[in-house]
Formats: sequence, structure tokens, C-alpha cells
Amino acid sequence: MAETYHKRGLKVDGYSVGKHPNYKVWASMKTRCSCATEPGYKNYGGRGISYCERWKDFANFCEDMGIKPKGLTIERINNDGNYEPNNCKWATRHEQGQNKRVYKTNALGQNGTFKKKGRFIVARNWNNRKYKIAGSFETKELAQEAQDELLGYLRSGNLAAAKEMCKRKARYDSATGIRGISTTNVGTYIVRWTENGIRQYLGHYKDLEKAKEVLNKWIEKKK
Repeated sequence: MAETYHKRGLKVDGYSVGKHPNYKVWASMKTRCSCATEPGYKNYGGRGISYCERWKDFANFCEDMGIKPKGLTIERINNDGNYEPNNCKWATRHEQGQNKRVYKTNALGQNGTFKKKGRFIVARNWNNRKYKIAGSFETKELAQEAQDELLGYLRSGNLAAAKEMCKRKARYDSATGIRGISTTNVGTYIVRWTENGIRQYLGHYKDLEKAKEVLNKWIEKKK
């Protein structure tokens, strides 16, 4: 049985349905979720992505989403979730690009991390610019931590810090092998911790065990 898209002659937000700023977005959403011959179906309906019962009605969709701002498009906050009020927002193409799902062909299971000669490299695109962290990482977990730091800088607008990460050698390659502790050229130890793009300097120590003690206390305090 065919769905009823809208009543004949209905006006929504003062627009006839076909001329409403939301109409093409709504119609495309339904098509890629329900039409198996649609080219994009495999990435939506073919993955089990659908739209809620309420949004079968165009007026309800407009009521929940509001009028589409110029230059924005609909985005699912959780890329594995359905089109529904609590999982959708208007977003720029750039914002959507940063919210891509991890594809099955990605062997590492995380975007922005690549393996080369047994080491892990981090590179992300942001506002049409590529940011590649200098150096490489022993494990993908360390690479992910570095990527989180980079994204923290980018999201907060601290581009200078992001660019600096692309210049300096990744500190996770340090001789200590401990995140947050790096050596100096005179054999002492610097303790610092970065979270959400904010770096906290915790001190400069001659003894590695003392540096580890300070770092562990800081980590416990943050829990």
C-alpha cells in the first residue's frame, strides 16, 4: 500500500509542498531508504537505515526539523541510526565529512589512521586542508590518542596548535614509551597531559619513577 506523502493542496510553513526548502531533502531521504534501484540505497536502506513512522508525513518532518537553512543538509548524528527527530540535524557538508562511518574496507577500524611499514600514521582533512601528524606510532591506540588531540585543536579553532602537531615529531615515539612523559636532550623527563585539545604541563623531573608517579596521580585525579 502506497504511503500518503501529503494532502493535496497542503501548505507547510506558507509554502506549497513541492516548493518547500525541505521537500527535496525529505523526498531523497525516503528514496535512498526504501527504493532498491536508487544508487545510494546500498549505503542506506541496504544497511537497514530507515526513517521513522512520523516522518512519512512531510508536515511532521518540517515541524521537527524546522526550515532548512541555506547551504545545509540533513545529517544523522549516529551514522548507524535511522532518520528520526533525536538523531538528525542540519549540518554543513564539512560537518558531515567529519562524521563519516568507518567502512568495512578500513582494516584498522578507525578513520584517519593508516598503517605503513608496521607503524601507524595519522592524517585528517579539515576545511579542505590535510593535517598529517609528524612521525608515526607503535600502536593504533596511541595513534588514536594523537588523533583525538589533533581533532580537539581543530574543533576548538586552535589551528596553530594543530599545525604544530604536524611539524613536531609525535611525542608518543619518545624513548620512555609512556604517553605523557617525554625525555629531554639532557636525560630529564617532562610530564604533560593533553585532553580535549588543552595541554596541561605537570612538571620537569630528573627521575623517571617520580615523573611516572606525578603522571599517575594526575590521571587518577581526572577519573
